[in-house]
Amino acid sequence: MIDILLLILKVLPFSLTYSFVSNYFYYFVIFQSKLGKRIFLKKKLYNHEPGHEEALKTFKQALLSETMFSTVFIAIINSNAPILKTHVKVRWGLAAETWWIFLVEASVLFIINEIYHYTVHRNIHRRKVFKFFHVLHHSIRYPIPQSASVAQWTEQILFVIPFVVLLFCDVHIISILLFSVTIKFFSLIQHSGHEFVPGHIREKFPFKYLNTASFHQVHHSVSMRHNYGFVTNILDRIFKTRYHQAE
Repeated sequence: MIDILLLILKVLPFSLTYSFVSNYFYYFVIFQSKLGKRIFLKKKLYNHEPGHEEALKTFKQALLSETMFSTVFIAIINSNAPILKTHVKVRWGLAAETWWIFLVEASVLFIINEIYHYTVHRNIHRRKVFKFFHVLHHSIRYPIPQSASVAQWTEQILFVIPFVVLLFCDVHIISILLFSVTIKFFSLIQHSGHEFVPGHIREKFPFKYLNTASFHQVHHSVSMRHNYGFVTNILDRIFKTRYHQAE
């Protein structure tokens, strides 16, 4: 137990740094830069503007949630436990790698994550378990980008599982990072409160298969029984849980 606590204390500065950077680097680059505003802040979905106190509360919740998530992952990587050293298969070297391998591996991870996220997200909306896993995230009716990371520790465990499993798979660390950066980007976009895909092309290929900010906002403020998908709404279409709100 003491070894575990010491390991957590060892990696905590790294996980805190990652949590802060992952939330606010994206935020300032995507939503506060001139180019980011032109591309991603085209249409505001609601008039609600969070006050300073509300925004600070969301930031604290997001930082705590992201820190819990990253601490587990980083602690496992840095653990000296023999069973982990023996079975962790993540590749780090670059000598025998090619760039297309990273793209293929990241794409496979993306597909698996879409299935996992939809399944877990839909099931934690069941009445008997909702309050134990997902109620904190839905306490935010009008999300801001940092809301994407707000989650109870029980929900964090559910979504850290795939990353822990990845450590025991023959996959390159760059593929994992590429996958992680992509899903983090879409998560912030979905909770931004702004729709970046113009209405006249939103129902055209390939945009009609994206779970954009307007679709995810429906999930938060109109119907929690619909739009469970993460980056795409393909599984929502297959299982009839897609809800499209007319503009």
